[in-house]
Amino acid sequence: DERQLKIRGNIYFKSFSVLSFIIIAIFFIKEIFNIDLMIGDWEYLIALFISITYCFILMIYYEIYPLTKARYRLLFIFFGLFGLYLFLIINGKPLIIDNQLSVLGCELIFTSFYIIIFITYVIKVIYNHYHQDDDN
Repeated sequence: DERQLKIRGNIYFKSFSVLSFIIIAIFFIKEIFNIDLMIGDWEYLIALFISITYCFILMIYYEIYPLTKARYRLLFIFFGLFGLYLFLIINGKPLIIDNQLSVLGCELIFTSFYIIIFITYVIKVIYNHYHQDDDN
């Protein structure tokens, strides 16, 4: 319906704004101040993932994804399990090399995004379950 389209448009706009702001900040940090925070150019990919994670969180909050449908439930469970798997692989390895975040450090950040999306989903499902009981 039109309300859903308006909410989605607002979410996409907010996510794009976050991405734009982060990319501008990265540009200033890397190019103007000549500071390398990470090995390689992972900053831009992390900025994209921050924006995507923010988008998912808002979509879960506003229930753009029907939380009861099995295919969406499986998607969010996959996020949680994949994030946990990556965390277990990375655990105990060096995350900072030569005062810069290593590739494994960047992967740990990606792992946290998957886990944050999963936790947001679980919290929303629990909240809806208890909220639904209050209505009855």
